[in-house]
Amino acid sequence: MNPIDQHRTRETRIITATVTAICALGFAAAVVPGAEARIITTLALGAGLVVVLLVVRAVVRRVREHLEDRADERTAAVLRAQYQADHAPQGAPVAEDVVRGRV
Repeated sequence: MNPIDQHRTRETRIITATVTAICALGFAAAVVPGAEARIITTLALGAGLVVVLLVVRAVVRRVREHLEDRADERTAAVLRAQYQADHAPQGAPVAEDVVRGRV
């Protein structure tokens, strides 16, 4: 079976289900008098929830990136200190000694 056909079939089903749901909501709002207000309220709450989730997702992503950047900086400092310790001339202070106040 062709994977592209499978994707198209799935996509077609999703589009059909979405159009059917929109038509069903429109029909329900036209037939039942109180349904329109409930549908609008539900859709507004759903849209608000989506906005809140997107904001939370963005904040979590920024915090995670910040923490990863800090970890990268610490790793770079450790590697830099190890390199300087391995390649420093005899008796010269290395970064670790300077940071810890041994010099």
